[in-house]
Parts: sequence; structure tokens; C-alpha cells
Amino acid sequence: MIGRIARFIGVVLIVAVAWWMYWSFAEHRTPKDVGRVLDEGRRVTAVVLLPDKDESLRSAAVISYEPLSGNLFIYHVPISICLEKSLEDSLSISNRGSMPLTLESAYAKNSFEEIHRRLQMLFGPDLTFTAVLPMSHFLRLIDLMGGIFVDVPARISFRSSPTGAFDRFSDWVEIPQGEEIFFDSDKTQMYLSYRFDGLGLRGQLFRGKRLAVAVLRRLKQHLSYDWFRHELVLSFTHISSPSILKLFTAMTDVPVSSLDVKSIPGQSDINGAVYWLSYREFVSSLPKELKPLIQASAPKSRITVQLLNGSGAPNVAARIREQLDEYPDIDIVEMGNADRRDYEVTQIVDRAGYLRSAERVRELVNAGVLRQDINPKWMVDVTVIIGRDIR
Repeated sequence: MIGRIARFIGVVLIVAVAWWMYWSFAEHRTPKDVGRVLDEGRRVTAVVLLPDKDESLRSAAVISYEPLSGNLFIYHVPISICLEKSLEDSLSISNRGSMPLTLESAYAKNSFEEIHRRLQMLFGPDLTFTAVLPMSHFLRLIDLMGGIFVDVPARISFRSSPTGAFDRFSDWVEIPQGEEIFFDSDKTQMYLSYRFDGLGLRGQLFRGKRLAVAVLRRLKQHLSYDWFRHELVLSFTHISSPSILKLFTAMTDVPVSSLDVKSIPGQSDINGAVYWLSYREFVSSLPKELKPLIQASAPKSRITVQLLNGSGAPNVAARIREQLDEYPDIDIVEMGNADRRDYEVTQIVDRAGYLRSAERVRELVNAGVLRQDINPKWMVDVTVIIGRDIR
């Protein structure tokens, strides 16, 4: 009798363990329900992969939305991010053929489930879902909304390459300065592909922020239409319709001041690929980025600066940029020409209401007069209009 009871208890324990393992594995495979995560007040962290028509991975981004604070962060994820091995294991690598697996090659060689598993290992259990939004679908959504209206504080003009990304466009590309400049899908591609301001990733992220604000504004107007909601959910794959609608509805309610576009912290470029300094350091740094400490009575810990040349002299803005780049709290996100070229005195303009930040920039430039012209549409803390007093 005792033996039968023991066998029965053993069978029950085996069945219980089997069910626990099944449900644990099923939960790992299935993306979390965004609506439930938001209703519980937890942060939604989603990776969006943007492939081209040829199925090569063109870009990747992390959307992180915190419902309690209302903060929305969009992180640029380099497609050369290495998903295997650590930085220490890779320091001795001398040729490209022995590089660890990158996000781009993983997308080409592995199943989507494997991509999600690898990204979850990188970003941790807080990764809510991974979805795919083909670049052509993203651009189509812009045209379906009737275009977007982007604030462009400095005129952009450049000669495009005769081959490559700009085959469809004329040789000379120009985007005028102004508030709410109309962008269709073609002009959006031009703006995203612009690389000639010398600011590299910083400039790309800053333009990405302007586009993100413009897209969210138009989305807010169009999410009330059944036909557009249908087109929106069809644009994404590997994510349920209710989840994507719930997330984008929440995102469109975020004020501009709570939105930022930045690069994932803690990355290091070694041998042409991106590594994290360590998994532990990366995980610990991400929450800090999501909770920036800004004190109105003191300069911001990170001051975003727009440099405009109003002196008429060449290369002055580049020299000032090199001067300011030496200071870690100064982040030059945009460069261009001012509305005119005859400014006699350099203008240090407070755009965000942090006058101490403008004073800090003036101290570093060692020239100019301070003034306030608070305009959140420019999305910078300080604008420096270089005058003839700087040579």
C-alpha cells in the first residue's frame, strides 16, 4: 500500500514538473501581451527590425515606454551588434572572418524565434516583444497619413551619390529651413540618409528624433480611422494586432519633452563591430538612461547644442565644434547655416528654459551674448549663432 502511494506521488510530481516546464517554455516563446504589461504599469521594451526589400537588415531600434513616468525612449541599435562572445573574448580577433555573429548576419541566417531569443539574452527578461517593420511599409505609412510635417531648423543641401541609396532622386537634394516642412516618403528617406554634417551618429539620432515627433503627431490624428489602424497592424509582423495598437496609442499621448532618441549605452566599436563592455554593465546602465536627472537650478548633465554659422566665414562652425567636443557634457547634435551671414556678435540662445546651460556654453565658447528664445520645437537646449566676433 505504501509503495502504491509513493508511486502515485512520484507520478504526480513528474506531471507537475512537466507542466511547469511546458508553461515556462511557452511563456518564453510567446511575446508578452502589451496591453497587460501597460495595465500593470510596467515598462514596455520592444525591438523593431527594419529590413529592406532584399530582406537585408537596414536598421534596428528599441522602443522603451514607461507608463508611470510617461517617458518614451527610442534607442538606435547598430546592426553590427555582436550577439555572441564578450568584448574580452574578441580583443585578439585580427580578421573579419572570425568575428562573432552580428545582428545583421543573424537576421539573414537564423529564424525569427532565434533572433528574439538572442535579443532577449542581450536586453534581459524585460524585452516585451520583437517585431519586424519592413522599411517599405514604414514609408508607405507616411504616404497613407498624407505625409508628415517636420521642424527643420537649418537648411540641408547636398549632392547625392549617382549610385546607391539615392538612385531615385535628382543629383541635388535640398530641404529648406522652417517649421513644419512637408515630408513625403521620398523626402523622409533623404532626411534619414543625410550624412554630410560631420556629426556622424549624433546627427542621425537628432534627425531621427525630429522624424519620430512628426510621425507620432500624425499617428495620433489617424489612429481614430479604422482603415488606418488596419494598415498599421498589417505593416508589422510577429506581433498581435491588439498589442501594436495598444502600444502606439500610448506612445502618441507622450509629450515632446518626454521623448528622446539615443544610442544604446555602453557600446564599444572593436574591429568594425559593436560590443557591449559587459552584459552586467549594459543592463545596469539602461535604467539610468531611462531616468535622466535634470535640475532646473543647475546646468543639465547633457546639454544639446545646435551650431549655426552666421558669420559668413568658412569652417568656423567646425572649429567651434572641435572645441566643444572636448567637454563630455556638451553634445552637438546639429550644424548648419544661420538665417543670414552678417551677425556681428555671436548669439548664445537658451531654447529650453535652462539659462544656466546657456551660460555654460558661453563660458566654453568665450564669446557672444546670452538671450532666451524658448522654442521646444527645435529640440535643443542651446543654439549658438556664430558671429563675426569669432574668427
